[in-house]
Amino acid sequence: MTSFRSLDGLIRRLTAALITLVALPIAASASEADLTLPTVRTATFHFPGLDLSSSMVLWIGIAVCFCGMLFGLFEYLRLKKLPAHESMLEVSRHGQCGRVPG
Repeated sequence: MTSFRSLDGLIRRLTAALITLVALPIAASASEADLTLPTVRTATFHFPGLDLSSSMVLWIGIAVCFCGMLFGLFEYLRLKKLPAHESMLEVSRHGQCGRVPG
C-alpha cells in the first residue's frame, strides 16, 4: 500500500512540474511592442577608442551590404565564364535531371 502512495505522490509532483514548465513561458512572454527603443538620433555606440552615432552604424551596415553585393556579382560573372561539362549544360538547359522533353 505504501508503494501506491509513493507512486501517487510522484505522479502528482511530476504533473505539477509539467504544468509549471508549460505555463511558465506563457506567463513570462512579452511581445516586441513592449520593447523600448532609443530614438535614432540620440543613440551612441561606444567601442574601445571609438564612439559611433546610430546613423553612422547604419551607413556602415549599408556599405557592408553593398560590398557583399559587389562580391557576389563578381563571383557570379567569374563562375559564368568557366567551362562546364556537356551533361551539366544539358541539365541547366532542360531544368530536369536526365529527362529531355521530347
